[in-house]
Amino acid sequence: MHKMFKVETDIGVYCVKVLNPEVMSRKEAYGNFVVSESVSNLAMKNGIPVSGALSIEGYYLRSPLKIPRKTNENMV
Repeated sequence: MHKMFKVETDIGVYCVKVLNPEVMSRKEAYGNFVVSESVSNLAMKNGIPVSGALSIEGYYLRSPLKIPRKTNENMV
């Protein structure tokens, strides 16, 4: 499974999803991710409150992110 964290900063509150490398190594995984984000964006455009991945110039933000180990209290 993927892991979710709540991150609070001076400029906002964010949800960070750490994608499971084993799941994401599957051939179809990224395509499924893109479809999921497309559905989220469609819902958002129709007034349904959702949170989705950041999209920059049509590409969804994915980057290796190191989360400190003591973050169990931040898990969503």
